[in-house]
Amino acid sequence: MPRVSDQTSCAQPKVSVAMVTYNHEKFIAQAIESVLMQEADFPVELVIGEDCSTDATRSVVQQYAARYPNAIRALLPDHNLGACENGRAVTEECHGEYIAFLEGDDYWTDRRKLQIQVELLDKEPSFILCAHRFRIFDEAANVFHDDGREGVFQRRSRMVTTYQNFLDPYVISTLTLLFRREGLRGVSSKHTARDIVFWSHLLSQGRDGVVLNRVMAVYRQHAGGMWSGLHGQASAEFLFEGAAAIVSLQGFASGSVRDAYSRRAHQVSSGWISKIGKSLVGLAEHTDRVIKGLPAEYRPGTLDRAFHRSVCTLSVALTKLFWLQANSLRWMGGGRGPSLRWLRLRCRQLAWLVALTPVLLLHGVERLLRLLRRREENVCAKAHK
Repeated sequence: MPRVSDQTSCAQPKVSVAMVTYNHEKFIAQAIESVLMQEADFPVELVIGEDCSTDATRSVVQQYAARYPNAIRALLPDHNLGACENGRAVTEECHGEYIAFLEGDDYWTDRRKLQIQVELLDKEPSFILCAHRFRIFDEAANVFHDDGREGVFQRRSRMVTTYQNFLDPYVISTLTLLFRREGLRGVSSKHTARDIVFWSHLLSQGRDGVVLNRVMAVYRQHAGGMWSGLHGQASAEFLFEGAAAIVSLQGFASGSVRDAYSRRAHQVSSGWISKIGKSLVGLAEHTDRVIKGLPAEYRPGTLDRAFHRSVCTLSVALTKLFWLQANSLRWMGGGRGPSLRWLRLRCRQLAWLVALTPVLLLHGVERLLRLLRRREENVCAKAHK
């Protein structure tokens, strides 16, 4: 069976692989090679959207496009488009009957991945998408992890996922997806950039999906990742800006999908809240160390002003984060359902709490500074006696 890299022509591809990349210099070659190694009895095209990276990612993409002109088309905008717009542009350029997603920092591990998925969808037209299992590579720790979905399959070779239950359990992942191009009808850039919203769009069209109990890809966790590299307000915006799009999908207000989404949002929000709490503790500890280490010639006022600006900036960012979550949940059905109502209330309470952070922290810092200055004055007074 021929490899994608050996294609002599790709005039009418059966499968289009949509790859978005930004600052993936260390990983992009492995991602591209994992597509080129695919063994398939049909033509495959790889469409790469390189979004004006600040490292050498574009150079690597250009070299591969020049080496494999029958398999690779590179989209090279002259200015940064952003994740949503870049994803939309790449998807629109995919001409295949089927489309697969692969970001520039992930990679496939099975040479027959596309062949297996295409054969299944060709044979069973009732499915609109096919996904599979994967492994997780933690770049910082240099270790692989299981995707944690073994118990979901319970030794079955595959499972069917529907619009009503695709989030419970959550088994579809971007790098594993192959779907029918016709499923793009009515899609927007917000749909394609946010995986949960896109799965909702595909499965709301009346056909189910199938997920294979077969590991055929690796998801890479690292600081520059599109999702794992986002923090705080940025990650909140990435997940919750697309929430309004789900509301318009048929059947959302019935409850099952809404409640499953709210559970997912609660899991993610809990993680952010935990990280924010640790950050605030770390900030307080750092401030305490700085104050205790001040030299005797410290002039009151300098640190006070700098710290005040830092804390106010942090507080504004955190307040926006929690209000954004609360408002997004309001878009998702007006607060109907106990779990949505609880989460909205929790987010608003946290927003008010974070808004008070400058007052609380500055009060503590000012008290420490007064104690420090009083201690210095006592030392000086004793020295003069």
